[in-house]
Amino acid sequence: AGLDPADFHREFREAYIQRHKVPEHIINDIFIRMHMTAESQRRVDCRNCGYNTCREMAEAVAKGYSRIEDCSRYVTDEFRRKLFFDGETGLLTSQGFMGEGMRLMRSEPGKKYIACACNINGIKTINDLYNFNVGTQVIVYVARVLSGMTGRGGLCARLGGDNFAMLIENIPENISRLTALRFFDCSRMGINMPVSARFGFCEATAINELPRLINYASLAMERSRERSKNSFTWYDEKMREAIMTESAITSEMRSAMANREFVMYLQPQYNHSTGELVGAETLCRWIKPDGSVISPGVFIPIFEKNGFIRELDRFMWESAFRQVRSWIDNGEKPVPVSVNISRVSLINDDIITFISALKEKYRFDTKYVHFEITESAYTSEQNELIRRISAIRDMGFEIAMDDFGSGYSSLNTLKDIPIDILKLDMGFLRGGTNVEKGGNIIGSVIRMAHSLDLLTVAEGVETMEQADFLKSLGCDIIQGFLYARPMPVTQYDELIRNSSCGAVHLAPTKTKLDLNRFFDQNSGETKMFDNYIGPAAMFEYSADGIEVLRVNSQYIKMLGFEGRSAMEFSNSFGDYMADEDRADFAEAIQRARRGENGVLFIYRYRRPDGSAIVVRSRLWYLGSTGEREVIYVTGDDVTDMLALLSEKGL
Repeated sequence: AGLDPADFHREFREAYIQRHKVPEHIINDIFIRMHMTAESQRRVDCRNCGYNTCREMAEAVAKGYSRIEDCSRYVTDEFRRKLFFDGETGLLTSQGFMGEGMRLMRSEPGKKYIACACNINGIKTINDLYNFNVGTQVIVYVARVLSGMTGRGGLCARLGGDNFAMLIENIPENISRLTALRFFDCSRMGINMPVSARFGFCEATAINELPRLINYASLAMERSRERSKNSFTWYDEKMREAIMTESAITSEMRSAMANREFVMYLQPQYNHSTGELVGAETLCRWIKPDGSVISPGVFIPIFEKNGFIRELDRFMWESAFRQVRSWIDNGEKPVPVSVNISRVSLINDDIITFISALKEKYRFDTKYVHFEITESAYTSEQNELIRRISAIRDMGFEIAMDDFGSGYSSLNTLKDIPIDILKLDMGFLRGGTNVEKGGNIIGSVIRMAHSLDLLTVAEGVETMEQADFLKSLGCDIIQGFLYARPMPVTQYDELIRNSSCGAVHLAPTKTKLDLNRFFDQNSGETKMFDNYIGPAAMFEYSADGIEVLRVNSQYIKMLGFEGRSAMEFSNSFGDYMADEDRADFAEAIQRARRGENGVLFIYRYRRPDGSAIVVRSRLWYLGSTGEREVIYVTGDDVTDMLALLSEKGL
């Protein structure tokens, strides 16, 4: 009480306000982060952010009152940047490249351009051997090199992953500069191998749409198989025609199947020694309604590429089964027919189910159908492929390997894959200056096949000289234009009716062994014996006992004689076999002499170093050289396998 509020009031007459001043370099840094590098960009002052000027916006960001994302122009520029520029390499993205490239070509119509597609070889291997960070460094380095190769006015883009594209002016300097690049030196990243890439080129002549140019350049790039250095492939008219053909066939294939344009043909197979018809191979022909024929060499590779070959395979299998059933029902005496299984059809277990259903549906002896697999089918996932082929074989069907020797597998595969028939590639006997060598190779393969109890078929035989030569080598069956071309089923029906044939099962020819060739260090037999057939040996059997004639290094290593001579092995081989197994070994040899092929014999062996192993062997009778008989033996160390079975109580 009694207090005057005025005594507690103070009025300020002068005010002093000192604003916080943001340093100029901070403002400049914020403008750069907002992609406002030019002075004009910093004075737009659109006020969409809520500030009067762009500088006020930058100061607010510096003081923490705002974010650069509040600037609508920044957001738009950032979206465009991410859409059109690759974040890792700084190159154009696919979308940015197509847009900028088309603008460049239209802005200077007088210039000629070349589109280039590029893919780094083995980037996955680099990622696996080193790590993904190193792989990314390689991609960034390659991007920098390619960007420097585009020349003045050119464009370079990263299409994704390890794929790049370039648009360069079509002048000699640009092309020579690029093609002179042999590989990319990535040693600074710790990569101890040259990194290479495949390049595909397409000239922008009649084609002026950049996406099509890059597609054609990519097709050219994919044609290259070179991996040790940079490769450069040009798109040409032949590639264009191939693309058009592929497109036409792809668009027509399903309607062709529905309209029954695919027709089964048969090519007879003969025993050249007797002239007897012993089999046939089924072949597919595409006959259009106008009578024109599309070659299998054209449509089969396309079907393998697009997967339609699976449907064609099943059509051919059922056609063959149906035809055999028809012959039997009509009282004919059919011979076995061979049907092909493509590599694509072997990629899953559906094939087993389908073939089993065919067997149940048509119900005839499985000796009338053989299945052929090209040797290229064994190049990947071999264990799974062998399991599926074994399942087909377990149904009773014989398996043939087609085109053996065409360049994919070695004789070592014959040890692992379950086949009964070996079809030889006749390219060894056609033209060139090395026909004699080719004959030696075929002779060696035939003898080795017979030692494995495989029937041999030579397809593509065109002359009597070839047929007689193959007969002299012991080839069992001849197929080719010499006897008959592929023919329609109606014509083949007539052939069967006029032949005194029946369901023939040929056994592999037993040829006398030219033992001298196995002692010739330069012969094909020696090279195959030493390198391709796993642990193996040859024993001579006579009244005087058993003697080791030849043994390869793999057999010596398995039995612990590595580093010792073959002669030392020969003299002491029997001393290390368990005493109780020697009588069984002699009995196995006698069974092989009596004609039993692949006689199984398991014996215990104590190596010179004292370690013990169990060896699973198979024995074949190869032939005779005078009074001596030669036994061929293969072996596998099954010690670990038996130990595992013992652990499981099996």
